Amino acid sequence: MSDQIIERIRMAAEELTGVPSAADPVEEERWRPGRAIVVASAACLAMLLIGLAAVTNVRREDATTSSGPAWSSMTVQADAGEWLDLPAPPDGLRQETNLSLASTVVCTSATIVEDSLTCTELEGQIESHYLPTAAPPGADQSENEISVRFLYIDAKPADIVQSMDGRSPTQLSVRGTDGFMVSDDRETTVVWSERPGTISRLTTKTGTGHDPVALVESLVPRSWPESVRPPMIAVELGAKWSAVDDNHPYALATTRPDGDCISIGYVPSEATGTTSVAGENLACTASDQQAWTVGTISGQAGADDPAGAEQDVFAGLVPNSVTRVSVALDDGRELSVDTVAVPGLETRAWATLTGAPQGTIAVGTITGIGNDGDEAFTEPFVALMPTVVVDNVCFQPGTTGIVPDLVGQDLRAADTALRAAGLIIALPVSSDRLPIIIEQDPASGTNVSCGDVVLTYEE
Repeated sequence: MSDQIIERIRMAAEELTGVPSAADPVEEERWRPGRAIVVASAACLAMLLIGLAAVTNVRREDATTSSGPAWSSMTVQADAGEWLDLPAPPDGLRQETNLSLASTVVCTSATIVEDSLTCTELEGQIESHYLPTAAPPGADQSENEISVRFLYIDAKPADIVQSMDGRSPTQLSVRGTDGFMVSDDRETTVVWSERPGTISRLTTKTGTGHDPVALVESLVPRSWPESVRPPMIAVELGAKWSAVDDNHPYALATTRPDGDCISIGYVPSEATGTTSVAGENLACTASDQQAWTVGTISGQAGADDPAGAEQDVFAGLVPNSVTRVSVALDDGRELSVDTVAVPGLETRAWATLTGAPQGTIAVGTITGIGNDGDEAFTEPFVALMPTVVVDNVCFQPGTTGIVPDLVGQDLRAADTALRAAGLIIALPVSSDRLPIIIEQDPASGTNVSCGDVVLTYEE
């Protein structure tokens, strides 16, 4: 085969996967998560017709192995992690800085050099808020607030400005680059970008009396803390992060003392081992076991974003020997998805979007398939998909519901009873059986408006 043909094949592979092909064994290995795509097979087309989409992920399978560097040793490249903040609180203000960086930012690209794992690109946001040092009792301090918001995002300042309530922007030059100013009678916001992949945004409330442009010019760079390790994207799910909140459209991977962990949408908290938003599930497992969970992602909908704004997700971790996972539901639906390697983890990850209605209970089995095609494990599962909105909840102003008595019922019966009352189960559930309710909040007979009901299940 000629060198020209080989080069064309290499270039085609790079274009398809988004992953550089190495001509020689490389000292530096670059990793970037692949985009989740719908499996284009006759079986998958049939599944789409009944509302369940199988998702797979294309990336280099040798990006990490059990002998590679651990996620717990990851560092963030200096120029990738740098962010902006005021050098000191302005007169009369105190600083409340969001330094929970591991709860708001994720790693989207990394390099592996020998035993070193380095994050080279980030996604997420860091916010610093400055509030009055002293205020009259009951005063709304937010009317005298200054906030600095730094976004790690693939966007342009104009994209951010367009999302700001339709206010007309004014172009201006700040910090040696072009930016925008947006003002009304309550606040003024300046938006600009100093380097690709980042957006800066400073907002001053009218009551502060500070010049927003002067504040922007005074900003200084801050370094990413060496002790903070952002989660890795395990599987992309076909949507772009919208920068509206801290829900990222991915399955996210970290490690904890009890093993590798996967979460959906929200980043696990470094301190507690739970996710940063209550109710979003987190699953952890040792390298020779498997674990799975359910959750919800939100993203920016568009022609290139098939996931849309809100989607429910199955996701899990399996041993390195498992290359494919099959999910069979008790109503006859089936899906099959490839597992993927994640730098720093001893396990492999998988994730799928589900077209089932939100709040739906899914019952079935999860089966892992090994490299040799043999079955590695089969486990039963019961999942209650997170509910964002259902047809009889929150649509009509003044809608209320009487909470039924749910103690002693199984999950399916409780879900049916709550829906009939115009209510919903507050938190998603992932289990190996239909759990029995032993406590509920609010108590039965309570009249609630647009209500979530928190259930406690037997062990």
